Amino acid sequence: MDSDSNKKMARELSLLRHMSGVSCDKWRTGEKAIDTPFLRPYNGITRSKDIDEEVKMEAVFRFIAGPAGRVIRAVAGLALILVGLLLVKGSGGWIMAIVGLAPLLAGVLDFCIFAPLFSLPFMGPRLRDRVE
Repeated sequence: MDSDSNKKMARELSLLRHMSGVSCDKWRTGEKAIDTPFLRPYNGITRSKDIDEEVKMEAVFRFIAGPAGRVIRAVAGLALILVGLLLVKGSGGWIMAIVGLAPLLAGVLDFCIFAPLFSLPFMGPRLRDRVE
């Protein structure tokens, strides 16, 4: 196995341990699961499917917490503010401008509003440490 494959397997095993709460010495060998009670169906969804979704969400938050994600949030917030104040008239424009403050401040001050909804840290540096 190459190192990328080993890193992916180590991340999956770490997530399995975290999600299942099960301590087990036999995790996986190759593609064959051994002694893994946490891979049994849980409410109609297998735990391995949950892990795939969690890995995907970590990739999303890795991007959002990075420099490019911060710039995109700040620019999107600024665009909402400008469109709200310059193009949309009335109270709708003001509401759009106020809503635009959230992504602008999140990008500039380095925090992620949605991360706590996925049990991830709110502040950017801690979020980056967690998803790296």
